[in-house]
Amino acid sequence: MSKRVISYLRQSQARPGETEDSSLSLDSQAARVQSFAAREGWQIVETIKDHDVSGEKWEREGLQRLIERVKRRDVDAVVVFALNRLARRVLYQEMIIEVLKENGVELVSVSEPGLEDVLMRVVHGGVAEHHQAQLRRTIRSNLETRARRGLHHGPA
Repeated sequence: MSKRVISYLRQSQARPGETEDSSLSLDSQAARVQSFAAREGWQIVETIKDHDVSGEKWEREGLQRLIERVKRRDVDAVVVFALNRLARRVLYQEMIIEVLKENGVELVSVSEPGLEDVLMRVVHGGVAEHHQAQLRRTIRSNLETRARRGLHHGPA
């Protein structure tokens, strides 16, 4: 019997006018996850998406639906393109993984093998969290510089 898996996809920031259905990021992640699942002979029973939502947030509609689904214990694995699609905070990443473990569900990343090793998981998660913090500081600094120069620096 093949594994029954949930595909979880997340895009943090939509482009202007972009919808969940027109998102290239979500389409790209879905294609990679589908290809991986097909190679493994796994059946994707549901695809859950969070579009235009930060991975730093716990309250994500798709994430909460994923957790509810996992608690039904009718799937074997959750497949993500990359661990940073699941969460951008190590704390949330590990909380989610604990829920999966408690319910006998495996987490699989298409691009990062070996997530069963807690050290590798925390390293991947820590890098994602650090990158997000660095990006936020850079953007804030750039916006402050534009404002000091009297330049337009955000939506009206």
